[in-house]
Amino acid sequence: MDCLQERCCDPRREASSISDPRSALTLEAYEVSSNTKPVKRVAWETFVNYGKWFQQRSSVELDHQDVGEILRSGSHFAITLSDGNVVSC
Repeated sequence: MDCLQERCCDPRREASSISDPRSALTLEAYEVSSNTKPVKRVAWETFVNYGKWFQQRSSVELDHQDVGEILRSGSHFAITLSDGNVVSC
């Protein structure tokens, strides 16, 4: 299982867009759609709302599970889910 890949849209920003094949559902597209002013550090609430907006406009099915553990190794993470699966990103 792999994480959704993220890409940085603007190196001056401390946020990234969720990857989609058409690059149509970027953080910037959400900001335009929701009349949200772009800022360097995106508020948690704004990014969560962006994720919900993304999910509504894509064919992504959510897998609701609790996270048991998050381990960091350099710039990579290993996330252990409640069912025992490990997600690496």
